[in-house]
Amino acid sequence: MKKAFSLFPTNPELFKLRDDLIFFEAIKNRLDILFPTAMPSLEAESAIKELVSKTVILEDITRLLEKGKVDILNEEFLERVGELELPNLRIDILRKLLAEKIMTRIRCNPIRFSSFKERLEKTVKAYHAHAISSAQVMKELIKIAKEIKESEDQWKALGLTEEELAFYDALTHGEEYVMSDEQLRKLAKRLVNSIRKNLSIDWTRHESVKAKVRAHVKRTLRIHGMSPIKHPNTVELVMKQAEALYKEWPTIQISFPMELTTDFDISPLK
Repeated sequence: MKKAFSLFPTNPELFKLRDDLIFFEAIKNRLDILFPTAMPSLEAESAIKELVSKTVILEDITRLLEKGKVDILNEEFLERVGELELPNLRIDILRKLLAEKIMTRIRCNPIRFSSFKERLEKTVKAYHAHAISSAQVMKELIKIAKEIKESEDQWKALGLTEEELAFYDALTHGEEYVMSDEQLRKLAKRLVNSIRKNLSIDWTRHESVKAKVRAHVKRTLRIHGMSPIKHPNTVELVMKQAEALYKEWPTIQISFPMELTTDFDISPLK
């Protein structure tokens, strides 16, 4: 707990644990006096330390993420996690946080983020099979995190909302059109408006409603000079994104980026 506390010593949520930390530290010191020779083996101590650290740190970081206190794609955060003392702890923390980040993004844009999920799963599987070292898996996890950050930066540069980006990605995935980037952005915006107007509760469970949405998608593409007959895959990709985004209509599957604040300190464990 002491080492976990050192990750975020000034955070008000964790500061509430300060009295508990002092209490357990006092018990430990008293036991050391009463049983000076009752020392656990180095192997047992290491295993216990890793188990406790993993549980406490993951729970605390998860709470901070839920409150929007930490951006796991921030360079400083990635560096600090990479400096944690225990290799398995480093990997478990970053793997868990990345998996949650990716799944949040996939819910609103499977086309853009599914490949990240596949890479993460492949990397962790290789590590568990002892095909790669802990250093190699950390390097790959950090690489995935940085590429997700680059992807999000590219999205912000486009000036699109998450909804619009989902359809922009459907339009630009694997095909080239005789259209400028600006035209594709405008078409993505039009698709959002066209699809939204034809949605209803549980629409993905009713083929008649899905057919109506599909017809309006084709009509919107045709109006903007893109033939649905020549590009049937584009229609399917647009529908795939629509079903992901608006599955729980009128609720929209939108994920909001978590911003890094300055009220924490992720220092290396000593």
